[in-house]
Amino acid sequence: MGDQVAEIGLNISYILFGLAVLGAVFSAVRALLINPKAIIMALIFVAAFVVVYFIAGSFATNEVTDKYKSLNIDENLSEFIGTLLNVMWIMLSLTVLAVIARGVKSLFN
Repeated sequence: MGDQVAEIGLNISYILFGLAVLGAVFSAVRALLINPKAIIMALIFVAAFVVVYFIAGSFATNEVTDKYKSLNIDENLSEFIGTLLNVMWIMLSLTVLAVIARGVKSLFN
């Protein structure tokens, strides 16, 4: 009985997640159509993220230890995980730098 309730709950959450993603995409497309100049800025941010992804990928290694092997992680997956971790650290660092820059700028205004 409990497994069926959990299964139903998971299916409902998958549907709600899908609706949320569709709503977010629809809202973004609608905003871009209302303000076409925003498309250029969106493309700049996408291009910047792609650059960050490739920079992060260049630092990632495909090292696989015995512990990784026990978790069925091969060289490709290890490199992908390393890339995503590097992306996270780069984006976190850029965010912290932006917050600090904004604070310093506000001191002089």
